Amino acid sequence: MSSSVIRTTRPLSILSDFVVEELPIVLNEIDSDKAQISLIRTTEKLTKIIENQAISDNVLSLLDLTFLEAAFYANDLEIPESLISLTDTYANHFCVLPMLTYELIVLVNPSQDLRLFSSQETGEHEKLFYESHKSVEAKLSPLINFLLEISREKKFDQKILRQLRTLLPNMKAAVEQMLGLISRMSAPEYSIFRRYFTKHPTRGFPGASGAYSALFPTLDQLLRVEIAEVRFKEELLPQTEVTGMTNIAMYEKAKKWRILNGQTMISKLKNSNEPLKEDFVEVLNEILNAMANFRKKHLCAVAKHIPQVFEGKKTGTGGVKNAPDFLKEAINQTKNSKIL
Repeated sequence: MSSSVIRTTRPLSILSDFVVEELPIVLNEIDSDKAQISLIRTTEKLTKIIENQAISDNVLSLLDLTFLEAAFYANDLEIPESLISLTDTYANHFCVLPMLTYELIVLVNPSQDLRLFSSQETGEHEKLFYESHKSVEAKLSPLINFLLEISREKKFDQKILRQLRTLLPNMKAAVEQMLGLISRMSAPEYSIFRRYFTKHPTRGFPGASGAYSALFPTLDQLLRVEIAEVRFKEELLPQTEVTGMTNIAMYEKAKKWRILNGQTMISKLKNSNEPLKEDFVEVLNEILNAMANFRKKHLCAVAKHIPQVFEGKKTGTGGVKNAPDFLKEAINQTKNSKIL
């Protein structure tokens, strides 16, 4: 890797180097006293060096710090005070919560210099997990942003219809991406690195979870009448607390539009006299079908990779207590929102 890339992707110099290059190796042996002592001493040494440096404006710095915190609490190790203090400083700098989020670990985590908790074969599965979710985000964002754009239009014309049809395959590609992840990722390997996504034991914040991606909640706001997933997000963690670190701007736009208009795009279309109404109904129904299929595949992934969560014996990393029922409700409500 070129030195220019490293300068961009490792804002905390030697601490970033440690997180990227050495932490996965240390964590592979974390059950040993030697590895635990090494992690503690190295972290204390590096944080003391970094706290005397100017604060970096690169958000990757917060990823490195929260990533390192997760290495401690996921292995029942006490987090060094110097690390807690440094994480607080950087979280305040970026005006966000001091927590490892889905957005940090998936969207901010650079593909050319990934932060991983595991190495060797497990590391390959962890990389697949992050990159698959990153790909889903990249595929769906253009479609969602276009839906946000046209939600303000008074009339839907032929040009808008053509663009929607052009973007529809993005939704179906996201479903295929989820299918690929299910088939390729090993459940035992997933269980090894999933523990790092759990709830922070002292700060009390939920773990890094796809529940905090803005994509599907935004689609829910725009297209659906019943919005279980949005309700869940709002009850669990107020969106304003993570604003600036995520794609939450698109969600806030959709929410504001729905509140101002008192309806979703589908209810708006139902009540319209659009000459292309049937064509738009067809396209929006296809989007809802793909959304339901994605959620079905996600439920299948939960059943395969985390059966204890699927059976209701454990909570999801996002904090939901009955993940299967919640996911099934989201599937059913997506289906029920179709225009018949």
